[in-house]
Amino acid sequence: MNTRYQFRLNGIIITDLKVRPVVIAGATDKWELVACHKTLGELAIEVNDGLADPALTQFVLELRDVKIPPIERRFLPNKGWKRMTTSECLTLMESAGIIEGL
Repeated sequence: MNTRYQFRLNGIIITDLKVRPVVIAGATDKWELVACHKTLGELAIEVNDGLADPALTQFVLELRDVKIPPIERRFLPNKGWKRMTTSECLTLMESAGIIEGL
């Protein structure tokens, strides 16, 4: 159970975030983040920068450190929410010990 970070995807707070392997030809090609929401279900968060069709919605993944007291967070830019890419999020989670061995 992660008690340090809170995640938001396109403005919706995600209570559970999983990391799963993408397997191609029997080998792990890469790792992906999967947002789990009680209403939306499971949704793989794709790296979707530079989409060919500008009408497609991009994923906006944000993270904030909940160990910072709420009184201090409210004075931070965007109330402590920091936008990041999926690879930055995976790296952060690995360095924080939330996930291992990517």
